[in-house]
Amino acid sequence: MKVFRAELSPQVDVAVDVSESMFFHEERAARTRGLLQFCLLSAIGTGAQVKIHAVKGRRIIPLDQEDVLSGQWEAQLQSLPPDESMPSISIWRPNGMKIFISDLLYPGEPDNLLETMASLKGMSVILAPTLQEEAELPAGNARLKNCESGHLRRQLITPSLSRRYARAYAAHFELWISACLRRQTVLARVPCKGTLTEALSGEALRQGAVELS
Repeated sequence: MKVFRAELSPQVDVAVDVSESMFFHEERAARTRGLLQFCLLSAIGTGAQVKIHAVKGRRIIPLDQEDVLSGQWEAQLQSLPPDESMPSISIWRPNGMKIFISDLLYPGEPDNLLETMASLKGMSVILAPTLQEEAELPAGNARLKNCESGHLRRQLITPSLSRRYARAYAAHFELWISACLRRQTVLARVPCKGTLTEALSGEALRQGAVELS
């Protein structure tokens, strides 16, 4: 299995979201690492010119390919302050393949991020590592933590609040799906459970984000 490239310029840009929510759960952190290495190896296998950047808010940090392959790339990001704002990504090159790895758990309109990504022709792909348990908020007493700021609070989750949360979560991703359709951007949610091959064989394969090799 490899990242789908179609007939594009031989260049691939990969941006990975490094906000705190991407590493709050170990399953998502592991899936993020796996997706980043998968994208890099797929691009290298096609002979493409690959550039990789970590993004957090307005901060953009270039990553070395060897650091990505060895797993050392996260070490240089430890000093970045928390930032839950939607990133501003300016590294995309025209006519190539643009890949963004993110959970998409940002406030704000998707078009703010998609406009630049989709306006430079080529192919745009978003791979979103998702956790099923995030889609639900069980009723009962809960201790909630903002993974970006670290703020803790206690909350009574009533059945009606639980239902409202589930509807809001679903609506959030419907907003992204609609925006990606308008911008001709491929969006594939990648489950954090199971092997990477199993996860990519679902929505990512159906949406054309990856293809069988």
